[in-house]
Amino acid sequence: ASRFALLVMGETALMKEGSAMHGPGVAKSNSFHAVGPHHEESEQEPATAHEIQVNELETTENETKKDATECVPATMLRVFAYFLIMASGVGVQYTFGVILVQLQEAEELKGERASLLAIIGSTSTGTMELSAAIAGLCIVRLGERRTSILGSVIAVSGMLLATAAREPWQLILSYGVLMGFGHSLSLFSGVVLINKVFTKRRGIAQGFGTMGSGVGTMIYASVIPKLSESIGIWHTLQCLAGLTFCISIGGSLLFTIPSPPPPPPLPPLSLP
Repeated sequence: ASRFALLVMGETALMKEGSAMHGPGVAKSNSFHAVGPHHEESEQEPATAHEIQVNELETTENETKKDATECVPATMLRVFAYFLIMASGVGVQYTFGVILVQLQEAEELKGERASLLAIIGSTSTGTMELSAAIAGLCIVRLGERRTSILGSVIAVSGMLLATAAREPWQLILSYGVLMGFGHSLSLFSGVVLINKVFTKRRGIAQGFGTMGSGVGTMIYASVIPKLSESIGIWHTLQCLAGLTFCISIGGSLLFTIPSPPPPPPLPPLSLP
């Protein structure tokens, strides 16, 4: 025990002598090594007022350029294309009540329950909404324009097959499932494209595009009964298929993809 105490006292004396010889520099160096990376972080200078002002000006300039691109004719054509897709697709979906009355009066479907025929329209609208996830995957793989064209072709094919159907289950598969799935691809392609192109005026663009569903519903609801009385419900569906093909394909071709922004300029080379 006495030897251990002597050793401790000797080491303490040596430490005191070393600190007295080197002065406060040792303590300073020890504190530097003890602090480590925290001391290095404290040496980082904050951004100056000039740098903050330059960053704010660059941000404002980028926002101004982006707002200006939302008013060019090519961008407004995309809104009009979305308007056409909504008018041709959702307009047909929302006027099935008028088509249902004409189907009940058709000779091939006389005696069928109205509740069974009503399933056709419910299946079409439900398929259009339930296929949103599949439409999203197609948009990621194919893009907005190709997905919308594919959906238009599928929807028109379903309407043409419905003109040859004479049983309720055939109408459910053709007019309900096939046409509803095609309209889903076209509809959500427009939604994705509008959200991609517009940022500040996105709500206004969505509002103008969605107006097409109301316009299409009013037009189809007034035309279908008169057309069905003159040429019959099956030929009316053929006319609707041709009209939907022209409008939806025309709108899909206007789904132009915006060009990516140019890359930022490279910094100047600094010679050593």
